[in-house]
Amino acid sequence: MKRLVLDVGGSAIKYAVMDDELRILEKGKLEGRRSDAGKFAEAILSLRKQYPEAEGIAISYCGEVDPGTGQIMSPGSYDFFENMNLKTFLEEKSGTTVWVENDAICAALAEKRNGVLQKEKNAAVLIYGTGIGCALILDGRIYYGATFQAGVATLVSTSRKAFIPKFRLDDFLRFFNGKILRKKDPKGIDGFRFFRQVERKNPLALYRLKRFTRQAARFIVDLQLMLNLEAIAIGGGVSAQPRFIQEIQQALDQEWESYWVRITRVPKPEIKVASAGNDANLIGALIHFQDMERGH
Repeated sequence: MKRLVLDVGGSAIKYAVMDDELRILEKGKLEGRRSDAGKFAEAILSLRKQYPEAEGIAISYCGEVDPGTGQIMSPGSYDFFENMNLKTFLEEKSGTTVWVENDAICAALAEKRNGVLQKEKNAAVLIYGTGIGCALILDGRIYYGATFQAGVATLVSTSRKAFIPKFRLDDFLRFFNGKILRKKDPKGIDGFRFFRQVERKNPLALYRLKRFTRQAARFIVDLQLMLNLEAIAIGGGVSAQPRFIQEIQQALDQEWESYWVRITRVPKPEIKVASAGNDANLIGALIHFQDMERGH
């Protein structure tokens, strides 16, 4: 059976038609964000008309959500979904079954089912995109927290001296591009452009990369000291850059040599590159859809 699967991100909606074997038969992208719930629904209905053979809609969403009801707990990039139930809203509009899950959790489901975390009982997935997605696997199951909001890593402080209420990849790129272009809000911010500058050994690019990966390493240290994980899978578009993973690993090695980490005797988690790549959210969304349909 074919399903329509959506990855609703901060800047675009990726979509795919997939089968029950988790194979992607066709995929594409709707560029740009929608300005209100009505226009969002129109975009989804246009895809529904384009692929009438697909039964049901599986959604990976860039905010926290109750996976059993579809109630949005934190709207993320789409403020107009505040206090809305995305499942029932889209089911009424589309006339088909809809299941919704958080995007980082979708990535974790994909890695746990067929990816690099199949053997781990205690692990985490970190997704570097507009914000930082985090999903936890504890005792072999996704950990949601009391209100399905565990893992909001974007706003975690990574400063040892003062609270910095942001930990976002786009902020770090915006700062770099702003310095290069001498603009407060430069256009065309993306990781590809940044890493071209890294390859060219641009001093500012190298400095920002070191600083950001050190923040990432500090977050991983705190995560490990609290949860004692076996492995952490790193995903998102920037994870395809070997230099990014290398810098995180080096920063993590340095953190583990510090006195205060060494005295804990807590082992360093294994750092893995998420295997599903940019399709992880789509795959995980369909896994969640299938699980909910089976009553799991």
